[in-house]
Amino acid sequence: GSLIAICIVSNLPQPMKLSSVIWEYLSGNEVSIESIYEIDEDFKKFIENAENIQAKLANLNEDEFQSLFIHNFTINDSFDNIVELVQSGSSKLVKKDDLSKFIQLSKEFRIHEFDCQLKELKKGFDIVMTIKNITSILRPDELKLLVCGEPNCDIEQMKKMIVVSCIRNEKKIQEMFWNVMNHFSIKERLSFIRFASGNLGLPAPGLKWDENIKVTVKPFRNNTEKLMHASTCSSAVTIPFFESEDELKKIMKISIDNSGIITDSKE
Repeated sequence: GSLIAICIVSNLPQPMKLSSVIWEYLSGNEVSIESIYEIDEDFKKFIENAENIQAKLANLNEDEFQSLFIHNFTINDSFDNIVELVQSGSSKLVKKDDLSKFIQLSKEFRIHEFDCQLKELKKGFDIVMTIKNITSILRPDELKLLVCGEPNCDIEQMKKMIVVSCIRNEKKIQEMFWNVMNHFSIKERLSFIRFASGNLGLPAPGLKWDENIKVTVKPFRNNTEKLMHASTCSSAVTIPFFESEDELKKIMKISIDNSGIITDSKE
């Protein structure tokens, strides 16, 4: 929870792959059954099957119901442990008139299964979060965006945070650079940002880093310089002279692919 809050207060988003359950809870919303379905396809199919049978109950007698749904008052938790939904639930058969109650109890258990862990997560979040009322004004998807950053690495947003300069033919150089970046995949754009600054992605729209990435292109060819050079502490990148977009693309890809691993953002 503290780490999630640090991403916000430091303005250094991290691409956290967390369930929607987390974002709903931290933003003060009830955990939805849809978020449970999102992480447990088997449970989703089980409940949907039960609800389909529920819709037909008026046309079923008890024997017909039992032929379609044979289940005790138990449910498997997220770790596949069997949990009784009522007292002695493992020995109590779900009858036709019990189905609605069984579905409701099953959903409620899975929705509240991790209440204790989520409370601890929220406690850590609140320790670090200086803007205490932020969760009351943000939707779950907005909170996720603040923490994880812009997921698609949008070119227009990149242009606001990356400055490209060259003392010769600057306009042409800038055009070539952005044409290459436009043809890069999202993964490749993120790799460039990481190579240049140590950041793992773009901040949420409307926010910015402490420093823009500064890209300087050498105006003349130097046979001793063939790859990009980055100083992540100052978010500065130097690119050797190039004459075509294909040459620039090759320089960038080779430099990034052979740059090693930066494990800490903004070292």
